[in-house]
Amino acid sequence: MTDVTQLIQLTRAGVPGARERLYEIIYSELRVIARSMRWVGRPGDTLQATVLVNETFLELERRFPPAPTSTPETRATFYHSVALAMRSILRDHWRSRMSQRGGGGAMVSPLEGVEVADSADDREGRDFFALDEALNRLERVHPRWYHVVLLRHFAGRTEKQTARMLELAESTVRNDWKLARAWLKSELSRGGT
Repeated sequence: MTDVTQLIQLTRAGVPGARERLYEIIYSELRVIARSMRWVGRPGDTLQATVLVNETFLELERRFPPAPTSTPETRATFYHSVALAMRSILRDHWRSRMSQRGGGGAMVSPLEGVEVADSADDREGRDFFALDEALNRLERVHPRWYHVVLLRHFAGRTEKQTARMLELAESTVRNDWKLARAWLKSELSRGGT
């Protein structure tokens, strides 16, 4: 049995071994998604693809328990939860990294008038937080675009998979993905103001 939707239903029903089989099936897929993320697996960083996937599983257990039985859980809701978990873990990771640098990532000069050069880590952290804030705004302004970005970027779903999960035409997902990326690029270039 390899159907994710069926395994989700069996997991909710408490069938022994269903949750383990579900995680086994999606583990390698999530590793591919994690490896493709810009903020994962950089040399010297503690957040490697395997760590992100393992943390995602723990996060799913901790923060995203099974939905009430009145809410049907499907492949779409599962991958939505995966995307939210990955985004949350990345946010926590960068928050921790930036706070370790002092001042929550703010640049502190040891002497007045002396500039301290940004490290690549500082820029990466600021880039992630800028994107995270822009995604928050996108969710308020264009909720459907936000869900397309969430599934495409943080859950690694294809246009076809995203269309099926959101019950949209593939052409709509393709257009939303294009428009959402342009909107995010514009927001990030303006500094989100």
